[in-house]
Amino acid sequence: MMKSRTLFAVLAVALPLSSPAFSDDVIGEVEMVNVWAYGTPPDSGRRDLRANQDVHAQELIETVKTGEILIEFEDGTTLGMGSESAIVLGELVYDRSVRDSMVLTMSEGFFHFVTGDIAPEAVTIVTPAMIIGIRGTDIAVGVDPSTTELGVRSGTATATSTAGGATVDVGAGQTASASVDRDGVSVSSGLSSAAAGAMPGQGGGAGGSSAGGGGRGGDGGGGGSDGGGGGYQ
Repeated sequence: MMKSRTLFAVLAVALPLSSPAFSDDVIGEVEMVNVWAYGTPPDSGRRDLRANQDVHAQELIETVKTGEILIEFEDGTTLGMGSESAIVLGELVYDRSVRDSMVLTMSEGFFHFVTGDIAPEAVTIVTPAMIIGIRGTDIAVGVDPSTTELGVRSGTATATSTAGGATVDVGAGQTASASVDRDGVSVSSGLSSAAAGAMPGQGGGAGGSSAGGGGRGGDGGGGGSDGGGGGYQ
């Protein structure tokens, strides 16, 4: 079992776990980058992100047009980000002796989130239009400044509109939608293209899997050290 840590990330997870914990501003590691991605840690300048680099508490993570990045947190949770996406890593507490918690704030883009050892029910995701409580293990989220779509691939989730209204349950194979200017959340059967079809890692990558090839700012996309290829899963 992985060593417990206090982590910081852009989603909120809360759950009781059980091993010794300690604080560290390193909360995870970049597994793969296609085309280009950037990180801006607190009190530091913007940096290019590449495979095997650490990510830090309160770091802003951004992808360029057609870019993708896959991050694995200390507990094994994975976060995939698609083209032109941005997230600030908030707080993740992974400690079995207390109550785990993870907070993610997504401002725009496409995200694929799969929980690891941390309890799914400990996770809360905040977007401009929706607050998401994770009850399952595999979700996709599409975010823009005014709307959010949540697709549940397995398990369940809860969704609450930031504009007001009741919290609703969202089951596997369903999509929830919310808008900043409308109360409530609508739920429909099937996974929408915004929540699933455009999900990072599902349609193949645009560049090399380790940072290679892509021009800065998303103006190009050659292959990386492995010649580019498909997106991550």
